[in-house]
Amino acid sequence: MTLLEYAMRLGEILNLTGAGKKTLYRWMEKHPTIDTSDPHSLLGHPFPRPTGNAGRAVVWDEKAVHDWWEANSTTVGRHPENAEVTTMSWEKFRKAMLEKPETQVDDNTGEEVFIEDDMALIQRFERQGDEVRLWFRNVTDAVFFKLTYG
Repeated sequence: MTLLEYAMRLGEILNLTGAGKKTLYRWMEKHPTIDTSDPHSLLGHPFPRPTGNAGRAVVWDEKAVHDWWEANSTTVGRHPENAEVTTMSWEKFRKAMLEKPETQVDDNTGEEVFIEDDMALIQRFERQGDEVRLWFRNVTDAVFFKLTYG
């Protein structure tokens, strides 16, 4: 068995994740949405680093990539064609962005922690003139956001 039999090239990873090259390299530095990682799970850990070169192509361990994606695919977003998308006015979205997230003081540490942050439901957004296009992980998040702020 050679290195290439269990290796993934960049194009295959981009196709699997729906992410761009820059995003993938950012994921290698730090998990994009979870600050604490579970030592018994790949959830919250950075994306695997390349394992070597195959000629001029950089390769990753196929099993490591698939394991990471299985653990993290719901926390890093989805392919745009599979995401729930909606639009709303820029003015209403701007008001939603200015809402302070709900917090409470942790009894053990005395630090203020987030309870609810409705903006965390949004995976991505694009302004298009007087409207904004919003991507959500699932339809429940999209409906909740639209009912609350739309």
